[in-house]
Amino acid sequence: MIKFSPKNQTFYDLELKYPDLPEDLIEVTSEQHYELLGKINLGCIIFADLTASPPRPDKFHMWNGTAWIDQRTDAEKRAAYLASVPPLTKRQFNLYLYDAGLKDEVDALLATNPRAKVEFDSTDKVIRTSPTVEVMIALLDWTDEQVDQMWQQALTL
Repeated sequence: MIKFSPKNQTFYDLELKYPDLPEDLIEVTSEQHYELLGKINLGCIIFADLTASPPRPDKFHMWNGTAWIDQRTDAEKRAAYLASVPPLTKRQFNLYLYDAGLKDEVDALLATNPRAKVEFDSTDKVIRTSPTVEVMIALLDWTDEQVDQMWQQALTL
């Protein structure tokens, strides 16, 4: 006989000997066992009535009793997003600037910052959080949202 503990989110096979068993055990059928095990593997929380929450969206979400909540600050979410952004090849970056009519302006601005120009000229990929990109953002007075949108478009080139 298989039983489930909502508190521990664990199944117990009562044919085995356990030193202690939780007090909230609920008997489940074989079919329920396999169905609920599948939901647990998807990241769901199983409740005492053997219904399940939606799957956990990601490792940052915690169950608050009624919903999955991402408890990170906006700054932490932003840092995680930026860390996940793929780099652009130099080709993608330059083609995007050219197609958007920004290539000459960016080249002129890089010329005013020799260190950023050396870094840009010396790399084969452009990383979203690189100092060169940060300099370009500041010099061109772009918002993070604008750069994020540009980046996503450039990734398609």
